[in-house]
Amino acid sequence: MLYCENARGPEGSFDDLAVFVSQLEAAGIEVGIGPHSVPSELSRNAIFDAVARVRLDQPGSGDALLLVKGHELTDRSLTRLRRLGAPANLRTLVLGRFPSFQSVIGAKMKLSYALGENPEVLDVPAGLGVGSHHLPVFGVKSGRGRRQDSRPVLLLISPDLKSDTQREALFALAASPLVRLIVLTEGETKQDLQKVFGQAVTLFHYGEILPVTLAPMADVALVFSAPSSSYRSQALLANLVVSGVAVADCSREKGHVKYANTLLQGPADLLATGTYLFGGILSAAGMIGREIAGSKFAASLDGGETLLAVRRLQAPAEALAAPVATGGTPRRSGRSKVLASEFQGGAEPVTSAPARETHPLVFVPTNGVGLGHAQRTSLIASEIDPKVLTPAFAAFPSCMKMLKSYGFDVMPLVSRSGLHRAEHENDLVNYLRLRGLTRGSKTLVFDGGYVFDSIYRSILENNLNGIWVRRGLWQKGQDNSIALDREKAFSRVIVPSEAFEELNEGYSQGSHIRTVGPIVQRQKMTTKRREKLRGELASRYGREFRHLAVTMLGGGVAADRSAQTAAICAMMASRRDTLHLLVVWPTATVEAGAYAWPNTRVVKTHHASALVAAADLYISAVGYNSFHEVIYNRVPTIFMAQMAQFMDDQQARAMAAVNRGCADIVAPDEMLSLRHKISAFLDGGRSAEIRAALSELTLPEPGNAEAAHLILELTQ
Repeated sequence: MLYCENARGPEGSFDDLAVFVSQLEAAGIEVGIGPHSVPSELSRNAIFDAVARVRLDQPGSGDALLLVKGHELTDRSLTRLRRLGAPANLRTLVLGRFPSFQSVIGAKMKLSYALGENPEVLDVPAGLGVGSHHLPVFGVKSGRGRRQDSRPVLLLISPDLKSDTQREALFALAASPLVRLIVLTEGETKQDLQKVFGQAVTLFHYGEILPVTLAPMADVALVFSAPSSSYRSQALLANLVVSGVAVADCSREKGHVKYANTLLQGPADLLATGTYLFGGILSAAGMIGREIAGSKFAASLDGGETLLAVRRLQAPAEALAAPVATGGTPRRSGRSKVLASEFQGGAEPVTSAPARETHPLVFVPTNGVGLGHAQRTSLIASEIDPKVLTPAFAAFPSCMKMLKSYGFDVMPLVSRSGLHRAEHENDLVNYLRLRGLTRGSKTLVFDGGYVFDSIYRSILENNLNGIWVRRGLWQKGQDNSIALDREKAFSRVIVPSEAFEELNEGYSQGSHIRTVGPIVQRQKMTTKRREKLRGELASRYGREFRHLAVTMLGGGVAADRSAQTAAICAMMASRRDTLHLLVVWPTATVEAGAYAWPNTRVVKTHHASALVAAADLYISAVGYNSFHEVIYNRVPTIFMAQMAQFMDDQQARAMAAVNRGCADIVAPDEMLSLRHKISAFLDGGRSAEIRAALSELTLPEPGNAEAAHLILELTQ
């Protein structure tokens, strides 16, 4: 293992270091960033870049030190290296831009004293063109990135979009059926453009995605920025060139072709870009890219002597390492601290892990207390023949028992806790877990409303087919711009439809959007089975009953329903002919008083569907799964909607059924009217009326099997 340290320590550019190390990783070199080069404060994107690469332990036997920007050595950095606690004979390579041979000798003498070993010192060649840099610039060729469709991908790098005319031209390119457009720009510019274009244009900002991840996405790249000293920009251009992307210099100064005449020259004005592309460049992009990849300029980006020296530095470490199983991967033992300020401490050393099983298909449902997303993905995964493919899951603790009961392997994720100092701390751990689990996978299926960084980065960095199972019916006025922006990471979006057409609404467009029928768990509740189940309940609870009522108002995350639950239990207490089951998820918290009500029994279960289907009355929230089980299994129901800001529009869903005479509804603050409704259902024949109305409905075919088929299409 190579420990990569910045000679300036935490005062040096961490962004440059992270990009450099990611380039080395992509070149097949096992390398990590030493803890002394991490600043105390980092941006959110930089923290995620760091957490996958920072080594918290000290170099050990067989390890080596790679010191970059050696020309910026200070007395403080020499003292820090002296106190590194590295083993004797630590092999060291120093890279830098030294002004003279005498400065090379001086740096070598200082480092020999600090480390107790003579290091190898190399002067780094200049960067690309006028954009010279202090880190070696080299290109890495990666496999072709996953695509949403078969159209060639056009990458625009820093186009000038200040004028309305240029923005209109950009929109015209984005709307073209002949090309898929990606724009790379600065962070603030991206935010401004999102306000103008919404989801019509795919936008990345520089810090959002590493060059080694972005380059494989493109077939044609138009570079509008002048040559830059930014290492990130130079690494991206190098990767594009060696990967065989057709690269054109569209900067006004044409500064790139001055040092690389193998690049094409293109228009700086976006108004002329369409003619330039569709006049022949796009159709010949493959041939042009091969010519560029085979050029002398591309050959100069192989890293030269610098990369050879880095590989030599790694080779003895591999020879000295203890033998491990073929295919073993590095793992970190012990617990890692993930905040930037905590990277400074020590940790247990990295050890070797045995070869792990690769899962071609991984499902990731997001859940808190409720299990709707996990339920939906389990229904889809159950449609996949295990002889063809066995899916695996990564899920939060609340979901694991249910998923395991269906026979799926589950890797635990970490839930957000009040002990976390930042809202994304748990997601840093989940990112490391998902990144490791899906390395070598083909497809990741995500079901949830917000696309976490861990999901987003795992898909992009591991070059996965991302599939987003995204139920609709978002509330009016909800800001889902971040979630929709991250749709660009997914090869396919599967939209489970609503039972009633007026509830269906599209939030994005494209051939990657696939709508399927409702994902629903149907119960074959015959009269004989229904009576048998009710008899088992009577025997279990030691009392006969005429009516079975079931209440399930949610896990309490969106809204506290303890008062409404207590009121319902009080109403049921006077009904001796009724057994009232208060059903909650096993992870939910139940008020102690609920256990004391006459005629009420608290049931904690993952499998409430059969109880609901056998009920004479169901009092329920209006989540996607609950609602469709009511409609498809013909259950007489009184809905009580939950309407938190982050949830779907339960009120609209409930009213669609109420307006058809297929359900009733009560507001959470209208509990006095609920007593009359309960009486109407259980004593006045309202339940039979609702069942009859539900039986008359013409419903769309469930989409469980079709969703599974769409997933297998991208996985096999």
